[in-house]
Amino acid sequence: MDMQGSSVDRLTPQNSLLFDRWAGRLPWPRGWVIAASGALFLAAPAIIGYLDGVPRLFTDYRAQFIYAFMFVYVLAVVPLVLGTREEVAQSLRPLVQLDDVRFCTLVAGACAIRPAGEIGAFGVGMAIGLAINVYFEPLPEHAHLLDIYAYLSRVALFGVIGWTIYVLIATTRLTNVLLRQPLDVNIFDIKPFEPIGRQGLWLSLSLIGGVALSLFSVSFRNRALWLEYWITYSAVIALAILVFFLNMRPAHRVLAAAKSRQLAYIERNLAETYARFQELLAADRNSFALATQINAIAAIKHELKTSGTWPYNTEMLRTLFISVLAPLFAALARMAESLLRG
Repeated sequence: MDMQGSSVDRLTPQNSLLFDRWAGRLPWPRGWVIAASGALFLAAPAIIGYLDGVPRLFTDYRAQFIYAFMFVYVLAVVPLVLGTREEVAQSLRPLVQLDDVRFCTLVAGACAIRPAGEIGAFGVGMAIGLAINVYFEPLPEHAHLLDIYAYLSRVALFGVIGWTIYVLIATTRLTNVLLRQPLDVNIFDIKPFEPIGRQGLWLSLSLIGGVALSLFSVSFRNRALWLEYWITYSAVIALAILVFFLNMRPAHRVLAAAKSRQLAYIERNLAETYARFQELLAADRNSFALATQINAIAAIKHELKTSGTWPYNTEMLRTLFISVLAPLFAALARMAESLLRG
């Protein structure tokens, strides 16, 4: 049955991650599982701090609780980013010149995230985290329980970061695969490509959100750490902006190629029409119809030249701009507070 161009209930899988498959086997909703996991992560440093000495817990609470917040943040945000694949697939479906069977097979293959890849990315991240901790932040000789917890949490967090990067990269695979198929592109209507821009925005916001969350663990009283924070902030923000545009680059290439083809066709048509117009003028015959046609073609050429080939709108740019500035102003406020307190 061929339903090309028609609406399909759902095209992309909902449980493509190991965590989702595990959570799907539990009798509770996924949100409850994340909330329970977050409560467990938050309780861990409190319990360890109590066993290790309550005053020490309050001294290090920011540095300890941030790991729990980051774990929960990743578990909550990654599915939202993965969900952008559905909007991209539904929006590009009418443009892709494939029947439903081939299209659905293509989508299923592009959305598949290998469990071995997830585990491998987590393992590589942990290995990098372990190497960094061994070299830069080794455990003291007489480590407290809270020190051991922080050490293991940092290593695990690097594993989560590695897994997140792998999943975010895998999220864009479907977009790239669909854009390589034969497409029926109308250069004057790029709305079907805007979900790709929103996908890039979600990818960027997920990175910026991590920076904003890290503000809770940064101690701005130690001014020696200010430079380290600004270097990290600048690198992540630059990466977020780069990701936003890189994710749209394949769509930009498709739209730019379609624009170039249409422009070449219009210019060729305009040249041929103008040649006939000159012949009519030379023969002193009625050329009004051709003159009107030339004006219409010239107007289309002008509109075509000014048409956009990047699938984003002003609202997306505004959201990205505000999201970039929010952690900046928050950090400046905390630095100003630190200066005022001396």
